[in-house]
Amino acid sequence: MSLLLALALPSIASAQSLLSGTPIGSPSVDYSTGSISETVNTPANAFDNNSGTFYASYDRSYTWVGLDLGQKHVISKIYFRPRQGHGARLELGVFEGANLPDFSDAVPLYVIPKEVPDNRLSYCSVKCSRGFRYVRYVGPNNARCNISIIKFYGTPSEGDDSQLYIPGSLPVVTIHTANAVEINNSNKTIYQKGIVSVIWNEGKSIYTDSLQVRGRGNGSWTFPQKPYKMKLNHKYRMLGFPAKAKDWTLINTYRDKTLMRNLVAFEGSRLLKMPYTPASTLVDVFLNGEYKGIYQLTDQVEVHKNRVEVEEMTREDNDLPNVSGGYMIEVDAYAGQEKSKFYSARFGTPVTIKYPKEDEITPAQSKYISNNYNMFETRTFLTSYTDPTVGFPSVLDVDSYLKRFMAMEFTGNTDAYYSVHMYKKRNDPHFYTGPVWDCDLAFDNDTRTYPINSMSTFVSLSNKCSTVAGMKDMLNRILGASSKKMSQIWSEARNRNDFTAEHFERFIDSVAQACDASQKLHYTRWKTLNELVTLTPFARGSYQAEVDFIKGWVGERIAWLDRKIGLIPDGVNTLQANSAGVIYRDGNDICFSQFEEGSNIEIYKQDGTLVTRKATTDYNESISMQPGFYIVRVTEPSGNIVKKKIVLQ
Repeated sequence: MSLLLALALPSIASAQSLLSGTPIGSPSVDYSTGSISETVNTPANAFDNNSGTFYASYDRSYTWVGLDLGQKHVISKIYFRPRQGHGARLELGVFEGANLPDFSDAVPLYVIPKEVPDNRLSYCSVKCSRGFRYVRYVGPNNARCNISIIKFYGTPSEGDDSQLYIPGSLPVVTIHTANAVEINNSNKTIYQKGIVSVIWNEGKSIYTDSLQVRGRGNGSWTFPQKPYKMKLNHKYRMLGFPAKAKDWTLINTYRDKTLMRNLVAFEGSRLLKMPYTPASTLVDVFLNGEYKGIYQLTDQVEVHKNRVEVEEMTREDNDLPNVSGGYMIEVDAYAGQEKSKFYSARFGTPVTIKYPKEDEITPAQSKYISNNYNMFETRTFLTSYTDPTVGFPSVLDVDSYLKRFMAMEFTGNTDAYYSVHMYKKRNDPHFYTGPVWDCDLAFDNDTRTYPINSMSTFVSLSNKCSTVAGMKDMLNRILGASSKKMSQIWSEARNRNDFTAEHFERFIDSVAQACDASQKLHYTRWKTLNELVTLTPFARGSYQAEVDFIKGWVGERIAWLDRKIGLIPDGVNTLQANSAGVIYRDGNDICFSQFEEGSNIEIYKQDGTLVTRKATTDYNESISMQPGFYIVRVTEPSGNIVKKKIVLQ
């Protein structure tokens, strides 16, 4: 990203000319009357090279001022100066270029990263090879633009798409709705037409399509940073994701100061080998020219190839065997807001039918899936409920149910059973559970359950979690009969799939590094690092502090689950696989379990300095240490050696 410079106007190469054109922009305001004006503070004032005049818009947000250049130009530099005394109002202002007069095809040219001096020109170099006829400045939220001077420099050219601008370190999603219609509380469920461009590969790749876009979410929609659902005009594999699809989601990160809680949850789902884990990555988002911060571009949870893969239904599929599937449902506390839903017979559990879609499902199909869910409930509470032919295993895929439970317990998700996705295949009596979803309150980000690792029971079984009717009763029943299988699945992930604290530390560090430049822009837009957002227990004051917290917490959580679920050790992270001993972290303790009596413990610093040496005297013991990186080595009397790296936060 170009650095913002504030200095005297340097000489411009002769090939880069000061561009002129017809001033255009949003309606102006007359501050003396508070009304729209065609004579005061007009778009022309931004291009008169007079620091004593300025452009100001009547509306406070989504307003702009620019030039119709008459023909395409590749822009090389932009000079700008705020209205006197209003340098802060240019922070996160955006320059855009377009070739349609309504700017619906616009892409960003530069984002002003911070407040600028108001007594001189500032400038930026533009890293964009595309030619534009229309160029503009879009003021940040609640700023009325308040810009005094704009100078665009460039050369006449069609240009090309070999280099587009990326403001931070992440891919860019920029959306412009028709007539710049805002997506707000009054029209969340109504699609707005527009154009989307996705820019990635350090600005060397771009995809553009028409789309429809609307709001989405329930609690997340109440935040200033809004989540969105996109419906492309053409199926497309976003950023190389597995699904080639039209529907995609932009999940907001307003409540999650790490910006990655969902990504870490999805990584846990992947390592547990759940049948489907949503594809997701962080992106910078612009809406109608305004920078909206970092979002998670994620699969829409839907029946689709490489998403929830069940047989597609038609209106004619009303008799067996076709009526038996496929289906996708959501046990959903918000089901009352949906059209296609039912309430279970035993508990009155609210269930939304997600597929077939509400405008396509037939009465026969709706009856079939509701009857099958009621059968699942009934068989879970039979006297012979564990019987594989008549109990819950006959209608529930137990592996996927347990994997989702463990994935949610790994994250400590308070809302894990407030919403549960399930699906059913054709000619298969079983309900499958998943995917993992909605984890912004997870990883100890909820005052109702903080601190989770001090709890003696699973979060989902505690009296602090949010559940819909019947979920906790079902969960208790199924888990009580499946403890051995759950231990086996958990141990497989821990011992074979790299479900380790070290893996997650590397993963979290890689995400933090990838979004480092963008997170600075995000927290300029949303100043929440020092604020408590709904239900969050702490504001740690810096992005790095938030990242460090989740890294340390994940390691502690894995150790907690090892003890609670029952890890079956097989020499994970050992030099030899013959020992039953396990080394793990619990808070600031390095813990040792199941080693032979008289085993020799050695703890070294990263530089090889020996810190502690002692012999084991008990089957389970621990050593308290200061925060730091340690290499732990245990040598048993039989000659087995176990070695592990431990990071204490």
